[in-house]
Amino acid sequence: TTKAGQRIIEQMPNNKQTPKQIAEELGLIGVVKDDEVQAAAKQAVEENPKAVDDYHNGEKGALNFLMGQVMRLTKGKADPRETVKILKELLEE
Repeated sequence: TTKAGQRIIEQMPNNKQTPKQIAEELGLIGVVKDDEVQAAAKQAVEENPKAVDDYHNGEKGALNFLMGQVMRLTKGKADPRETVKILKELLEE
């Protein structure tokens, strides 16, 4: 993401590490496992009943809000496509 890139660039002056090494050190590389995304999505749904109601009432922004909550819980490491898929499955139960 842009923010991740900015964090790497900020660390580069006077740093002999490669950008990839800096990213790894900052925890910016890697994707969380599906079960972690599943748990985060479940937590987001349970903690935000209003967003769930809004989703069921056709408000498109509700899914984006829940997606943001999952990203927050996974520190931005969840795969967005997989996250949307998991959220939709949970919301349709």
